[in-house]
Amino acid sequence: MDPIALTGHMCHLIAMKFEELLEQVPPEGIFRTGQILAGRRAPDHVRRQLYRWIRQGRIIQLRREVYMLSDNRRGMKPHPFVIANYLKVGSYVSLQSALSHYGMIPEYVPVTTSVTTGRPEALETEVGQFQFRHIASRLFSRFDALQVAPQQHAFVATRELVAR
Repeated sequence: MDPIALTGHMCHLIAMKFEELLEQVPPEGIFRTGQILAGRRAPDHVRRQLYRWIRQGRIIQLRREVYMLSDNRRGMKPHPFVIANYLKVGSYVSLQSALSHYGMIPEYVPVTTSVTTGRPEALETEVGQFQFRHIASRLFSRFDALQVAPQQHAFVATRELVAR
């Protein structure tokens, strides 16, 4: 076998196929790089493949290491609260977003706001705006995993917490 054909064959064996990705990604279509590395692949090859899929419009990069299937590829549209939970591990939706979710304020809330014990930040992605506010560790409590859409759950402050 000539060297070029051998190289192409090796790349085919190493590269992840898009169908494999679809099998590993949850129904809402959001995933972290760590979820798909699963031991048997070289991380550099997977990252290159992810970059190719971004360029092809098959996936969207929400932030470093967090991706989402494009609209025509996922089984359902992910709820903004689910996206917020993926964007920052160790956070839960609260403040105006939770008040609006529970019907306690009449206003439309365009930014999904979460609280975290980590660093505060604001993110603007292709799928919405997200804000993460810092709170003290002693106050990081009273949240539940709520069903926010069919087959989608997110960590959200309890009704009692946001009512105070």
